[in-house]
Amino acid sequence: MASYGGRGGHRGGRNTRGGGGRNSRSGGGGRGGGAGLEGGPPPRLRPCRNFVTTGSCVNASTCGFAHVVKMHASIDASSRSSKPSHHRYNQPNTSHEPVSSVAIWETQGTIKIFSGSHDGYWRLWNTAQGTFVKEFEHRMGGKVETVDVASNFLFVGFEGTTVKVPGVRVGMVHAWNLAVPTDPPIEFQMDPLAPYSAAGCITSFLNSGDTMVSGSHDGTIRIWAYDAAVGGGKGGFALRHTLHGHAGEVTGLAVVGGTMLWSGSTDSTIRLWDMASGECKYLITKETPGT
Repeated sequence: MASYGGRGGHRGGRNTRGGGGRNSRSGGGGRGGGAGLEGGPPPRLRPCRNFVTTGSCVNASTCGFAHVVKMHASIDASSRSSKPSHHRYNQPNTSHEPVSSVAIWETQGTIKIFSGSHDGYWRLWNTAQGTFVKEFEHRMGGKVETVDVASNFLFVGFEGTTVKVPGVRVGMVHAWNLAVPTDPPIEFQMDPLAPYSAAGCITSFLNSGDTMVSGSHDGTIRIWAYDAAVGGGKGGFALRHTLHGHAGEVTGLAVVGGTMLWSGSTDSTIRLWDMASGECKYLITKETPGT
């Protein structure tokens, strides 16, 4: 199930902290959610769970949590889980596969939403009438981990298979040109003998002009650049750098100053990379002075 808030923000996808996607870290204890990350400062805002889900709170005058974020709508954006039920009375499994990521697409004055799910589909939802109407869905063949819209392209990171590595699931990236969505997608490939994007599933995206950066579950980061000569002159993204250093899943990417790439990981570190050379310039850990 995917939920979309009101004033409190517009996306709760995989790369969003505290937004309700796969990488959300704020759920948990009490009506107002859990405390901050281990060793980190407490959250500045602790939304009231009752107000978020219902728009009201019976303890309005005495509630110690913030009444600033309200859920606008909730939709079933994935298929029912095919996993067997472990209920003690053998009741059927009625849960849905996780929605791993969402992305906003503003087109011709209309806001549309792409969602990706572990059921192997990405879906397009139209919000024109104040409701969420499914316009389209596409099956990828493996669980979709992340979706992103940038430069009028839809980028989808998912698990797939290739004849070069039979029987093994690898990380793949396909990109659709939203101006001509009926065209086949652009496939990100490391090289002809490795026609995939990463050994592990793709967990994060970042667009910077004609450059696309992908992070993966195995800790690697890859920098791709658009090249009109790729694909026999049809155009595509060519691999420029592979960045090694993280010992855990890459969870976030950002560019600062146009040339410095920041990356975060489940290994509890932040790395700063020179995008031109692919060299790691700085490493920040929980032991770094001032953190």
